[in-house]
Amino acid sequence: MRDFSFSLQLREPPGQLHFAPSAPARNPAVPALPHMTDLIAGRYELRARISKGGMGAVWSARDRRLRRDVAVKLLHAWIAEDLELRRRFAREARVLAPLEHENIVRLYDYGEDGETPFLVMELVEGANLGDVAKTLLTRLAGKAPGGGATPSAAAPN
Repeated sequence: MRDFSFSLQLREPPGQLHFAPSAPARNPAVPALPHMTDLIAGRYELRARISKGGMGAVWSARDRRLRRDVAVKLLHAWIAEDLELRRRFAREARVLAPLEHENIVRLYDYGEDGETPFLVMELVEGANLGDVAKTLLTRLAGKAPGGGATPSAAAPN
């Protein structure tokens, strides 16, 4: 399982964002962006937002050229405007590119579509790592001493 934690690229400052969970690319709840289309770099067709976070968003997409499903990571517009943060994003691509491990998502491509920097990565199906961690922590809290075990979990009389 792998975690993608990014949010939809928007022009508004951080305090004014409105997100629709796993919104399809053409969902009216997701604002239309004048500089971004559902097709990135003439090749990657955005389908649904997978995850969001402080730097940007990760979308499931279809690579039209290679006919495979991928994940596309896009930066927030206000982050993309910062040259140093764009350099860090490019550095992330260079660091990820040579890595090959079963616990690391593979990087397929890096580029910019207009003013939108993007990474194209292996699409990994499954639960979000953050959700899995919360579930495990909740289970562990119930089993820990003083963790509020229910009477049904208590030792039999």
